[in-house]
Amino acid sequence: MVSNECLLSTAGITSPFIILFLWRIVQLVLGVLGNSEAASGADIENQPSLGIRQELDWPQGPRKIAASPILNLASCLYPSLAYIVSREVRSHRDGYNVEPQSNHETFHNHAQLMGYGLILGWLGRHTLQSAGPLLLIGLAVYWLIAVNVFYENCEDHVNHSVSDDGNTSLGNLDVYLVLSVFIPATLMWIDGVPFLRKFLIRTSPDTPLLSFRAQLAYVAQALVVGSFHLITYLCTSFHFHHYWVGLLMGSFCIFPTRLSLAFFFFGLHMMIEGISVWGADAVMGEDGGDWMESDQNWRTAVCLFTITPVLSFSVLDLIIVPLCLRRRKTPSDQA
Repeated sequence: MVSNECLLSTAGITSPFIILFLWRIVQLVLGVLGNSEAASGADIENQPSLGIRQELDWPQGPRKIAASPILNLASCLYPSLAYIVSREVRSHRDGYNVEPQSNHETFHNHAQLMGYGLILGWLGRHTLQSAGPLLLIGLAVYWLIAVNVFYENCEDHVNHSVSDDGNTSLGNLDVYLVLSVFIPATLMWIDGVPFLRKFLIRTSPDTPLLSFRAQLAYVAQALVVGSFHLITYLCTSFHFHHYWVGLLMGSFCIFPTRLSLAFFFFGLHMMIEGISVWGADAVMGEDGGDWMESDQNWRTAVCLFTITPVLSFSVLDLIIVPLCLRRRKTPSDQA
């Protein structure tokens, strides 16, 4: 029997998706009705934009990534800090067990969280830049609390992973969570991908949309990720942990919309919560529950390879650029 605390916690993480989903439906209905009257049945998507249409390139190249050192540092350091907060808070709660983690495993977890956070910050750059700093901070705090409270109260009622051993079963709460996430996510994809939006949603000419190249890159990402999981499933044992689900969810929430922003932060904090409580357990191979799992070192190596250059250039940019600007202010210039 699901407790009242679990029901309230579930509402805390699903209500933002449902509210944004319904609100977007209302906007689309009103927009279609208004556009159909104004354009007299003309296809607004095919009308000339008069140079107003903004096409978004994705994923952004190294120059654009390097131009945002503060966002790079925040994307990298925030998951690691949230990991510490989650472990400290949850470990002092009565009746809840947090899996002990050795120094080796803690190092691996921090390295992977920083690497995953940096990758999500790169892929979701348009999503993050669509909101102001105060909204981003508020969303980070809300989802950090909501996700931790949900898993604390619903620990015994939800699955933490899906594996190929035949022992996975989904309960009513799992089904509800999947539907409450999948249905709004479908609208997010239709709303964000111009190829789908062209046939189903009328939009104003000043709405920023993904460029054709960005759409191809998005489809290529989906094919690569899908192929990787299919090959892993066919060739070795497979464990779909909820931290991995959160990472995948965040990597596909790349659109400058409110639905995409909500899904991005939900996926990010689901990843943080899973690693902080259970550790970055193996996705493929043996899931032994310790730091020597079969794919642990590979994942950590990839994350360190990702973190090192980006963090180095971000820190140097924050330090060297101000120094160079100061040196340009010579006494002759000041005179």
